[in-house]
Amino acid sequence: MRVLFVMRHPGYVRNFAPVLDELASRGHDVHVGFEAPTARWLDGDPLEPLYERHARLSSGALPAVGRTRRSLLARGLRSSRDYLRYLDDAYRDAPRLRERAGRRVPRAVKSFPGVRFHSVRRVLAGALSSVERRVPANAAVVRYLGEQRPDLVLVTPLLALGSPQVEYVRAAKRRDLPTALAVASWDNLTNKGVLHELPDAVIVWNDAQREEAVRLLGVPVDLAVGPRLDRADGPEDAVAPRREHADPEQTGEDGAEPVRGDSDGRPMLQSHGAIVSSRRGAFLP
Repeated sequence: MRVLFVMRHPGYVRNFAPVLDELASRGHDVHVGFEAPTARWLDGDPLEPLYERHARLSSGALPAVGRTRRSLLARGLRSSRDYLRYLDDAYRDAPRLRERAGRRVPRAVKSFPGVRFHSVRRVLAGALSSVERRVPANAAVVRYLGEQRPDLVLVTPLLALGSPQVEYVRAAKRRDLPTALAVASWDNLTNKGVLHELPDAVIVWNDAQREEAVRLLGVPVDLAVGPRLDRADGPEDAVAPRREHADPEQTGEDGAEPVRGDSDGRPMLQSHGAIVSSRRGAFLP
């Protein structure tokens, strides 16, 4: 099986190295595609230790989504829908989250008549989603999937505000390819964006996150899969310093809490957690 793992940048490898290791060990061809070629706080290539063990593992840059009218429109629509979430009562005391979410949102959305009312926001969010789905598929993404010819597409983090990774999930589903979101870290989902395209599985880190995926993101219970314990044993080399897990895209560039592993710094998705099931059945043998 050929697995394509779409990541925002190489910093996410720290959280998923055991999964990549296990997939390659099982005989799968694994290609990791990065939106950004590096993360400024990384020293070296985090995939290097895995390259030494696995000839089946490769990586490369994803095609540039670009700043075409089409890509800007699609991202603007997604960002606007993400922003509406932060107007809910649950975020009344979170002005910094709301300000961050609104940085790239058109003024017309922020000042939409009656936007402070939940019923109006629900209708507006539905309209934004409907228009966004009518935007033509990204030709570069479609072409890239045709070149890679994966049997399975994994993505992370996907939930960043306005994330272009939605394009990969949607294009893969149109090709009838199994898809899965590997949630980037153990921490909660309350400060992330909307799940604009439901994959075949959402891989969570613990039971608390499973409940949040269902409650906050509308993920069907049977699609939120992952370890049933709050801790997992794994290889010591999976441990990464806290700084190495920082990701400004997810946490904001204002010094907010960085992304990290569990209380010991170990990622929850260890090798045995790489088996994902969905309504398509088990697709990672």
